[in-house]
Amino acid sequence: MSGEIVFVHSALRRGGAERLRYTVLKELTEQNVACRVCLFRGDGDLVSAVRELGIPVDVLNVSGKLCSLKTTLRLAAWLKKTQPSIIHGGQFLTNLHTTAAAKLAGVGPVIIEEHGHNRWKRWHHRFLDRLVCSRADAVVCCSGSVMRVAQSSMGLPDERFHVLHNCIDLSEIGSRSETRSQVRVGLGVAADEILVGTVGTLRPEKGHGVLIRAWKQLIQHHSDLRVKLVVVGDGPLREQLHEEAKDVYLC
Repeated sequence: MSGEIVFVHSALRRGGAERLRYTVLKELTEQNVACRVCLFRGDGDLVSAVRELGIPVDVLNVSGKLCSLKTTLRLAAWLKKTQPSIIHGGQFLTNLHTTAAAKLAGVGPVIIEEHGHNRWKRWHHRFLDRLVCSRADAVVCCSGSVMRVAQSSMGLPDERFHVLHNCIDLSEIGSRSETRSQVRVGLGVAADEILVGTVGTLRPEKGHGVLIRAWKQLIQHHSDLRVKLVVVGDGPLREQLHEEAKDVYLC
């Protein structure tokens, strides 16, 4: 075995799960833990950042689609060649291909991740969860709530599930030169105003539309409140949410 921990991802775009992976890789590098990243596709602005950490990034140039046998076989061949000590998959499609490929390659143990409730999953997704992810040796969940949903969906023994809360890099926060007051002034927030903020990729499952509609009701019924809402993020719903928020007092 190579002694490395291999992290498998579809790509490394700047999303929540991918940013979390970068933070974990940075910490593992500082702890001198040997790591390697395997991507189905080489796109994403975090690829170069990971390589700058000194971590090898291998790209398989496969689609990563649900029914792509080519992806599973290519990943299995790569795992058999690299012989990692631990394989760590993240997110639904990657989890499926990783567990199946590890079984074919005869390597392991395999850890998979659940980052949310994944209410978009239909019956066939949950069937595949049970069928393929039953090969996982452990399932890491970002909260107790996510763990309970995953337990119900996958039907695996409870002892395979573990809660590992999302982490942040405190050094990045500590390196900021702006003070709290300066940030508020830059956003146009007065000293006596309450500022509410949300950070996340602008996708349907994040619920930004629900938040904006609720905010509209709040300010309609409590026009005397000195409050502002700031939404930080980017994604496919950016234009739609911007349109919905035109008549809302947002930063």
